[in-house]
Amino acid sequence: MRHPDFRVSFGYVDPDISPYLHERSKSGLMAASADRHRRLRGVAVRALRPRVMDSMRPQMRSIIDELIDGVIDRGRCGIVRDLTDPFPARVMMPVLGVPPEDVPRIDEWATASVAIFDVSRLRAQATQIEAAGRAFEAYCGELIEAHRRDPGPDLISELIRVHRDPAVFTDPDTFDIDRDSTAHFTFGFGPHACLGAQLARIEMAEVLAALARRVESWELAGEVTHTPMSSNGNRLSLPVTFTAATAAAGEATS
Repeated sequence: MRHPDFRVSFGYVDPDISPYLHERSKSGLMAASADRHRRLRGVAVRALRPRVMDSMRPQMRSIIDELIDGVIDRGRCGIVRDLTDPFPARVMMPVLGVPPEDVPRIDEWATASVAIFDVSRLRAQATQIEAAGRAFEAYCGELIEAHRRDPGPDLISELIRVHRDPAVFTDPDTFDIDRDSTAHFTFGFGPHACLGAQLARIEMAEVLAALARRVESWELAGEVTHTPMSSNGNRLSLPVTFTAATAAAGEATS
């Protein structure tokens, strides 16, 4: 399609929108040649193998309990803002080798950059997306050099050492924990299937288990808003009120 609002596809940016973003869209893992993709993905797969991810469960439980501790006495929270947004970053950043104090600014860059996948926002927000991309790229350069000087047991150091729809689902917008999930593409498929799919499943299991253990009941407390993206339906906000489970009102996991 050549309509000016649709000259972009997932992982590709038209050079007329931003030469910088165009070049970056061609250099990512999704656009890599088959050999390079296989080599880089292989390193990441080893770092994210099931045994390693399962060993992270105690850390995940500690993190989600800490986050719940921060809201449990209030009786209300923003599920996205207070729980599901900070949780994956706090789990994953140590795996990558990112200092905890850097997580907030990385989150800001990621929030700005994700609009690159939204055909309705990319053209209007190209300047902001490019600024975030340049800032993150500069940060990554510094981080890589730091790991090159002093490598550790993390994914960045390991990468440096190797040198580098309704037709399918009934009522698709309804959360149904018993739904047959064999046909979904949440984590992609084939050679570009999400590297962190198993980690995400473990994270979800730990979050849901902690909430079930520590919260007795929930009620929606405001409007649910979504990321205006064509490729997914991520929530921007999910405000709730809740009643803490009696045995867990002031108690975290033992």
